[in-house]
Amino acid sequence: MNVAYNSRQFITEFPNKDWTKNSIHKLLVKFETVDRRPGSGTRSARTDENVDTVESLLLSQEDKPQSHQTVSEISREAEIHRSSVSWIIHKNLHLKCCKKRRDQQLTQHSMHSMRALFSVCSLGDNKVITSNRYEN
Repeated sequence: MNVAYNSRQFITEFPNKDWTKNSIHKLLVKFETVDRRPGSGTRSARTDENVDTVESLLLSQEDKPQSHQTVSEISREAEIHRSSVSWIIHKNLHLKCCKKRRDQQLTQHSMHSMRALFSVCSLGDNKVITSNRYEN
């Protein structure tokens, strides 16, 4: 007689064991005793076709200097979800995604600080600035 147990039944059958429902379920799946419902698996957008599309979009950027696309722009153009494009770039193409950032604008105060720093750096080696004002 074939009796199919599920993880909950194992826990109620053996209450003195410190088994978790999740660990029993993993074992049952491993030994293929659990029938999966159709469509219950994870779907992946990392198909060969999508990888080729993202790769061609990235290669087309190399022809044009200073025209780097963001992951969002690539996902819009390829009609693939943004996180899937990130995964394709990272896992399949073995590249890194960097966030596009703007340069920081200098304020009047920071410009004065930069001038002071440059003037200190341009001092000769004989004029060393120290934290103690009594040292030469």
